[in-house]
Amino acid sequence: MKKLSITLLVMAILLVSASPLQANALPSSGAVSITVTDAYYADADSDGLMDDVVAVVDIAIASGNLLNFIQYEIYLQLPSGTVYGYAFWIVTFSSSIHIVNNFYNHATERGDYTIHAFADFAGSIYPSGYDTHTFDPPGGDNGDPPTLEIIVS
Repeated sequence: MKKLSITLLVMAILLVSASPLQANALPSSGAVSITVTDAYYADADSDGLMDDVVAVVDIAIASGNLLNFIQYEIYLQLPSGTVYGYAFWIVTFSSSIHIVNNFYNHATERGDYTIHAFADFAGSIYPSGYDTHTFDPPGGDNGDPPTLEIIVS
């Protein structure tokens, strides 16, 4: 009985290690490009204050894969140098992704704000898709903590 248990355990480990979700089984051929198509300040959270930053990002995926695992990172750099960063994994059948990023309560300083956006296939150490956009919204601060909402379509 002990020998059977050990054999079953070894077989289970081999099955798990042969899983199709291994990092090397993720799509690695093809290309991912990203474009920050617009960035501006707005009242995205409807609190009556123009203290939110909206960044519109488009991702194009060129691969022969039916299903793509995309790692997506977006950063908002304030005029003071403070950087807010967010990272997501997107699983999609589509070859294009349209993302609206609502940075709530982030437009609190006067000066140039910069959006940095990165995308590539999940598992890539250095994302190949990169774009940036700089703009100058008027400042304002309502005291609420900065948060992010993304809308993927």
